Amino acid sequence: MSLFKKKTILYARLESNGSVLYSGRWNDLPLTEEVILKKSVEFFDDSDPCYIHRNAVRVRLISELEGMKSEKDRFLEALSEWTGLGTVDACEFTQAMK
Repeated sequence: MSLFKKKTILYARLESNGSVLYSGRWNDLPLTEEVILKKSVEFFDDSDPCYIHRNAVRVRLISELEGMKSEKDRFLEALSEWTGLGTVDACEFTQAMK
């Protein structure tokens, strides 16, 4: 029996017309500065967020995206808007143990 618990890491691959827009850790998904600032004002009334508020916004947005997974069109639209990568038409998830 191991003293250390293995951690599952979620990876995402975002595509547009078969071209890969992003491939990496789900929690590292790029979010635009505009979205971070807009949501910081919405969540915290803070237009110049420190790294703590920036991270809190990031965590909340990733969580909101996870909640949208079952609504494919809404999920892909939010990914397209929030990442600034262009139109995302497919998202595939994989998991790995660390």
